[in-house]
Amino acid sequence: MTSEGAILIDDSLIQYIGNTIKWVNSHWNDFSHFSTVINYYGITFFEGAEISELELILENWKNIFEVAPEEFLLKTDYDLEEMSFTREKFSKINTLKQLEDVVQQC
Repeated sequence: MTSEGAILIDDSLIQYIGNTIKWVNSHWNDFSHFSTVINYYGITFFEGAEISELELILENWKNIFEVAPEEFLLKTDYDLEEMSFTREKFSKINTLKQLEDVVQQC
């Protein structure tokens, strides 16, 4: 995929929904590396039934975020020094758009 067709998703959003994305098999970079995680430093490919599974997971996350307030906080990283989760502010509109962009590619 060229940069024209690339989809950008906030890292914190991927971290938040990441455990459910791990349910879907994927490939990294050149289809030689099989995995169940997103490649943070390269391209992640989904094929066949995995595309439908990813789409279903993301559609359901969209359904959850549909009922969110216009701005909301999500726990993302864990700060070892503070011994607490980092809370990041998200925009409902941006979050739904990012998820919809991926669903449209499915």
